[in-house]
Amino acid sequence: MAAGGRYESYESDDSYTYTDDDAYDYDDFVVSGQKKTKSAGAKTQGYNKSHTTATKTNSKQLQPKPSGTVYHGSESNASYATGDSSTVAPLDKLTGKNKAVTRTQAVQSGTITSLNVVVCGRVDVGKSTLLGHLLTLLGAVDSRLLRESDMAWILDQGEDERARGITIDPTKASAIINLREPSESNAGSPTEEMAVTYPVNVKIDFIDTPGHHDLIANLVKGASFARAAIVVVDILDFLKEDKYGYFEQHLFILWALGVREFIICVNKVDRLEDVQMYKEAESRVKELTKPFTGSTSITIIPTSGLNGINLVKRDDSWGSGTSLVEALRQVARKTVRGSHTQNSIMTPPDAIVGHIFDMWENSKKQVGCSCFMETKIRTPSKLVSLPSGNPVTCSEMSSLLPTNQCDVSEPIPDNDTDLSSLMTQMKLTKASSAYAYDFVDNMILRDQEVQALAGDRLLVDKGTFGSIRSGLAFISETQRVICQVFVSPKARHRLTLGFDLEVFIGCFQRSGAVLSVWERATTGTWKRLTSLGPGKEGVLLLQLIAPVYVQSLPLENAKSVAPDMVASTEAQRPWIPLLSRILLKVGPDVIAGGIIVNKTP
Repeated sequence: MAAGGRYESYESDDSYTYTDDDAYDYDDFVVSGQKKTKSAGAKTQGYNKSHTTATKTNSKQLQPKPSGTVYHGSESNASYATGDSSTVAPLDKLTGKNKAVTRTQAVQSGTITSLNVVVCGRVDVGKSTLLGHLLTLLGAVDSRLLRESDMAWILDQGEDERARGITIDPTKASAIINLREPSESNAGSPTEEMAVTYPVNVKIDFIDTPGHHDLIANLVKGASFARAAIVVVDILDFLKEDKYGYFEQHLFILWALGVREFIICVNKVDRLEDVQMYKEAESRVKELTKPFTGSTSITIIPTSGLNGINLVKRDDSWGSGTSLVEALRQVARKTVRGSHTQNSIMTPPDAIVGHIFDMWENSKKQVGCSCFMETKIRTPSKLVSLPSGNPVTCSEMSSLLPTNQCDVSEPIPDNDTDLSSLMTQMKLTKASSAYAYDFVDNMILRDQEVQALAGDRLLVDKGTFGSIRSGLAFISETQRVICQVFVSPKARHRLTLGFDLEVFIGCFQRSGAVLSVWERATTGTWKRLTSLGPGKEGVLLLQLIAPVYVQSLPLENAKSVAPDMVASTEAQRPWIPLLSRILLKVGPDVIAGGIIVNKTP
């Protein structure tokens, strides 16, 4: 964590003098090879937490993708970033039906888009077990891991995590979900709806996050990449705990980061004596999510991660609701259908921007990393790693793909027998290019040692780096940040002039202080004050202890960031860049969040 500093003197309400110059040392996502395994050889195998479901395979043995194939963008937002229309599944010209393709072919040909889903919840609610069981049923991992003692370990790969029985670092795993309904797959003639709605399959990138409140910084890092969220609660603890706890704070953090699709899993229902207890928990979830219902989609599902209840097949004994897989299908359909043409936040089409999710050492002059791409990239690419400013070459990329070759033009059946026949593992497959809003699970960076990149969180192309240095880029480096934020109604603090806080922007974390405050008045104007209280929206000028990279949005075009002021159409807004989002943490709690703007009122 960044060290706290002392603010000695204020020259005016817009500046102060800071005395600690060496206080940023945050490096949560740099994972050494020893943390994952005691075998030194694991370092050279590209083995890391972001692709734990893959088989450990030497990079030289990975099978390259066919030339000319690329990954298409995460969700449907690739169209807004690249200017392309949403990808749809290929239709047979004679019959109008979707051609039969294998899962691997579908991903490689771009007919599978990606949806990033963060999985969160307080400690011991069963997140890792639920996700591990789901991945097994979806064929993403070996079915032999389908045992109580192993399911959580599918995600918790670190020795310290297994010893303590908790998730510490965010972990990514992937699975393929079929989106077609039986009526669509068996249609006799093409229709306009079939031609433009959504592709046959979607790759779900699940991001498992820690539940301990002390590790909330890691939760924020993992949630930053997500378009949707699975929030898991333990039904018995949920009914007993204080009315305002972790659940509401997790909802607030996710909402502030731009998540508008929520799936609430009321977990461990197998421990209940009757359905009535679930009904009580469901009512409470609805009560606590009420402030967000106007701008979000919320689905509540009774689940048992251990026994697989309502994970893939709907269990009628718990009501007429949906299964978790079907809920994910519904989210994916809406996501790839949504229009992203209004209020687009454009990044230059030739720019490269990637966010480092995890990093490890392959050899003395070769570093491996998992990277979330906000733009497309091809190999080889000359890049600059920030904030160190060290030049690197992206020489090789690999991503997780399913190994099975079954026909995915037909919907996945909802019965255990057929699902068992689909069980297989994901494997790393080389790619010469990757598209926006997706993960590169194994990116090889040459020309630098891991120590030189240890604190880096951002990759940009050399042209963008030159523009940043000259102050002409869409990304800027600054120690003063202007942000439009909403303070949580449950916050225990007011954001007051001179107040110390922690700032999260993308994968960066910095300490800072509040210099100026404006509150949004009911008339839509701004009023300058000395503090911003709970439930209020305003603009803050912050001074940070060290520079950070931001992508500012025009204040005059910025809409309200208060949940009750955001329309339901907000769920279909364009992707907001990670460097345009901000969260403010005071003590152990995240109390405010919003967007970074280019000027004060």
